[in-house]
Amino acid sequence: MFKGQYKHNLDDKGRLVMPSKFRNEISSGAVITIGFEGCLTIYTAEGWKQCVNELLSKPMTNVAVRKTMRVLQGNASDVELDKSGRMNIPDYLLSAAGISKDVTIVGLGSVIEVWATQRWLKEQDSDMNEFESFAEQLYYLDKEK
Repeated sequence: MFKGQYKHNLDDKGRLVMPSKFRNEISSGAVITIGFEGCLTIYTAEGWKQCVNELLSKPMTNVAVRKTMRVLQGNASDVELDKSGRMNIPDYLLSAAGISKDVTIVGLGSVIEVWATQRWLKEQDSDMNEFESFAEQLYYLDKEK
């Protein structure tokens, strides 16, 4: 399970060093794609398979399903760690997330988010201001089941 946040920089070749605590779970390969709120999301190989299978279980005649698949699948890239724990992130993904140098890596349970640090700071500030409201909404989500 991924947790915590880590500040890193892309190296001169555009590689990102993954936190050592995350490396074991993604050492056999992972998938990176567009995430929500302007970040990138890294899935374990198994997590990616589950995500895609969940989407494929929904009708492709639904426009929301097709558009979500286009964004997630169409921007997905297989990634591997080198011996130093670095991964290459495709330029089109770095551009989409506004990442040029400073990066914040965030563990989010079953996935890892990769943020341009300035974007992360703004998002975290917003999230913290709405934290109690979100927590209350989660309570009501459980009641709907």
